[in-house]
Amino acid sequence: LGSFRKGLGMLPNAVSEKLGKNRVLLSHAVESIEYDQKNATHPYTVTLSHSGSQVTVRAKRVALTTPARATAKILRGLVADETLAKVDQVYYPEVVSVTLAYPNEAFTTPLKGFGNLIPRSMKVRTLGTIWSSVLFPGRCPEGETLLLSYIGGARDVAIKDISDEEVAQQVHADIAKILLKKGALEQFPPRVVGVRRWERAIPQYNVGHEAVIKELLAASEQRYPGLHIG
Repeated sequence: LGSFRKGLGMLPNAVSEKLGKNRVLLSHAVESIEYDQKNATHPYTVTLSHSGSQVTVRAKRVALTTPARATAKILRGLVADETLAKVDQVYYPEVVSVTLAYPNEAFTTPLKGFGNLIPRSMKVRTLGTIWSSVLFPGRCPEGETLLLSYIGGARDVAIKDISDEEVAQQVHADIAKILLKKGALEQFPPRVVGVRRWERAIPQYNVGHEAVIKELLAASEQRYPGLHIG
């Protein structure tokens, strides 16, 4: 695992500063892509939106590394609706990220490492925890440990039906079972730093997924030279 001192956003910001903001457009949404086979040098026209205005970019090649739903929206007009409907239906279950801070004395032993994954056989609802302040010094005040946990997923779709407060309490209870001292559930209530819901989090490669991807590539990359789907 890796990051930057001020978060992963430092990378695109640095690239933009280096190459020039006229070449690297940050915080722009792709609205559409058009293809003109008569234009041998820059056949693609990409329309982007930003703060209520639109920008048009002409390109020789276009690479998409977007989630399935966004890909289906962007490729309208290039790929048949029937194919895009299948792409749009790729299943992404909800996952919630929960960031909690504990006093160092709450832990059974000082944490050393990157985190812990929790097998389903343990009957613990939280999926796993990243020991954020152990990995990245300076992420929390002295005397505290910051933990980032994930809960939900394809085998726990009911997570969407409980409140943020209940989610945080569930994660605290799970952490107490695994990492904290006996009695810590009541003795060391965490400082809740953040609860964020990712309604479409991690794509599931269910039966039939490969066929959908092959159909998409046949209708896009193999028809339009210079178009790449990631």
